[in-house]
Amino acid sequence: MSTEILKAGEPGSPGYPILKMDDSRALFRRIIGIVLAVLCIVAGFMLPLPDGLTREGMESIMILVSLIIMFVARTFPVGIIALLYVIVCPVVGVCTPAQAYAGFGSVMFFFVITVSAMTVVILKTTLPVRLVSWLVSIAKANPKRVVLGFMFSTWLFSSIMSNIPTALLFIGIAMPVLEAMKAEPGKSNFGRCLMMGIPTAGMVGGISTPVGTSINIMAMQFLQQATGITIGFVQWMCIGIPIAAIVFIALFLTITTLYPPEEIPEFALKSIHDQRASFGKLSVYEWKVIFTIGVMLILWIVGSYVTQINMLYVSTFGLVFMMLPFNNMMTWDEFEAGCPWQIVMVYGAVSVVAVPFLATGAAQWIADTFAALTAGTSPMMFVLLLALFITCLNAVFPMGPAVVGLLCTPIVMIAATTQLCNPALAAMIVAMPSEATFMLPLSMMYLLTLEKGYYTIGQVAKSGIIPSLVLILALAFIAQPLCNIFW
Repeated sequence: MSTEILKAGEPGSPGYPILKMDDSRALFRRIIGIVLAVLCIVAGFMLPLPDGLTREGMESIMILVSLIIMFVARTFPVGIIALLYVIVCPVVGVCTPAQAYAGFGSVMFFFVITVSAMTVVILKTTLPVRLVSWLVSIAKANPKRVVLGFMFSTWLFSSIMSNIPTALLFIGIAMPVLEAMKAEPGKSNFGRCLMMGIPTAGMVGGISTPVGTSINIMAMQFLQQATGITIGFVQWMCIGIPIAAIVFIALFLTITTLYPPEEIPEFALKSIHDQRASFGKLSVYEWKVIFTIGVMLILWIVGSYVTQINMLYVSTFGLVFMMLPFNNMMTWDEFEAGCPWQIVMVYGAVSVVAVPFLATGAAQWIADTFAALTAGTSPMMFVLLLALFITCLNAVFPMGPAVVGLLCTPIVMIAATTQLCNPALAAMIVAMPSEATFMLPLSMMYLLTLEKGYYTIGQVAKSGIIPSLVLILALAFIAQPLCNIFW
């Protein structure tokens, strides 16, 4: 058992195929994706225009829908799809080439790249294993406490690391325990709790801080572009951490109540304890990682109050500092291998399509339409319905970046014009359920463990309903009062 399981190109690493499909089925899926995407773009020129929407606006909407289809169908590699739409937008005529390429030059695009350095250096340390081992020792072989230890560790690290590498790391730590106790897939509730708990805890970590997931960064950028409002690091945490804590408790209680984990033999946990003992004291490298990331977090917090210190400056400084020759924390090759380039390209593609989506008035039209439908509702009801809508949409369509790209701008514009909701809160409501999708195992986080056979789709649906409802209610009745305090 080692953190080396996450090296690029190895089974289980980001980008490595999680589920294999028959070649003929994969080819059919890709062809259908191309056909539907082309039909959407063609339909943009032919569909009748509703009042208030221009032809360019209709085409912008249909281009974004076609992009979503291409991502879901996995028609081409993600990077190719992203670059393709840099060409599609100006060719169709909804923006100029300069405007299209500007989507890849946004501040937040580079922030996604630079902040991934934190993930790279943490994965080179023994810190995650030490934390799990310490929590397991406190649990004293109590199965529910052991599950809690794994879930809490995943939540904590996922709040500052990319979700998929974090989940893979703790899955790698958990598997030897399951193998040692001969936890049979499909029958072991302990295995079921861990294999469901680790991915969902990673999702919860993603909503805790702005750097927890690129979806948060996207929502922050679209909010600023549409309204000029910025969300500081502290402001996000003051809402994100309480919401994440409530949802985390609901997840843990639901999973362990529905599937009470069996007792764990003492010898099954021995491998974790033995490994921690073999590590000895923290190395100089690990202390440097703790110091560097600690300073970055402090500067991000200070940046919420000192405008000259923004998140991109801090993350870029951190990346450069980690690569300085005397520091020797990370090489460029390690950074290049560990950076989530697929996520970066998805972000860039959505940013490119968002440019004409906003410029042609398509976003304003959607905002005006939605505002008309919600006219007369109270602010509390507006927030509740919005949280319910975004949660249900992501349950069946777990493509968070695309959902945020399609809906964030019009939703925050509705909030700004109708004053039914603080625009910053509206952006967070679009982002958080787009990251935390608990009801169906369609997201990549669930796919990391679904193939291991410890749980079924029906069991995910059963265990995901309550946490999803808790998220909706927390956004409506807790996030809104908190937002009124900080904005």
